[in-house]
Amino acid sequence: MLIYPDSADLMNICRGNSQIAISELRQQHAAGAHQIVLSFNTLIEIAAPLRNGLQLEVRSDLNRLDDLPHIFINEARIRDMEMREALAAFEQGREYEFAWVRPFASRLDGAIETCRAFGNT
Repeated sequence: MLIYPDSADLMNICRGNSQIAISELRQQHAAGAHQIVLSFNTLIEIAAPLRNGLQLEVRSDLNRLDDLPHIFINEARIRDMEMREALAAFEQGREYEFAWVRPFASRLDGAIETCRAFGNT
């Protein structure tokens, strides 16, 4: 199961301000094959305290999140993928397949647009 928490929930979990400890959450997710879904925007929000000089706190939060079973999502790519699948389904005379729209990546660099995606190197 994919779980989509917001940045505030993730920061509370990392800092021990939630009803569940991060170690317990890790065990529950691993046992049930669950994954936390992280977006680039969520990570930017978690890193916002860097502007106030809180590097150690942000690093600690990100390291704790990295210990949880997680996957990254490219939100910017979803609309394009959905349109491509809809067009392919129409052209092939078949039903739209939701399973073919998978904007997920195991690493952050696979879930964000880079210069290579725009033809630059």
